[in-house]
Amino acid sequence: MSQLTNTRIIAPPVEEEVYPYRHVWRSVSIQIVVMITISIIFIVFDQFLGIRLGQTVNFIVTLGFAILPTILWVAFSVIPERFVDQPRQHLMSLAIISGLAAAAIGLPLVRDFYQLEQWIALQSAVDRILGYTFTAGIIDTGLKFFVLRYLVFPKGIRTRTDAVAFCMACAIGYTSVINLDVILTIRPTLTIATLYILGTYAMQVI
Repeated sequence: MSQLTNTRIIAPPVEEEVYPYRHVWRSVSIQIVVMITISIIFIVFDQFLGIRLGQTVNFIVTLGFAILPTILWVAFSVIPERFVDQPRQHLMSLAIISGLAAAAIGLPLVRDFYQLEQWIALQSAVDRILGYTFTAGIIDTGLKFFVLRYLVFPKGIRTRTDAVAFCMACAIGYTSVINLDVILTIRPTLTIATLYILGTYAMQVI
């Protein structure tokens, strides 16, 4: 009888809602922080500690740093995508095709057609920004947009963060090709390579 007259209401157990997608911004933040941290370590190692690497070791280290954005992206974005209920598709395809577009179209246009190295460095700061924006900037963004448009848009977009994940994949593929081209062609010192790779990575991700 006491059980029937008990006025206390026992609430049903609350089930925690499981987010079915990978948290994109957390993955991107981790990748950026790691890239910046390693870049600072390289610059301190080369400039402030005065430790010089041999040509072969310098080439191996800079080559490894050039592909570091791809390694971080695979570790913190592609692999975790497999452990969620509703993973995003075509991430690797976007990165590969964007890289191929950079190698086949983007780099030849910027290097051979516009020939930025021959004239943009002689311009003022404002002219350099405008010149780079209306040449390499438009080419890079346009190629990545076309890859996104024909591979995943609009059917592949389910949430707002899907667009961020897909754009990140394109940026990583494009960045890797640009960085590898510089390392293999110029073979810069550790500090110059670090600054260039980090700058390219930042621009492409943004």
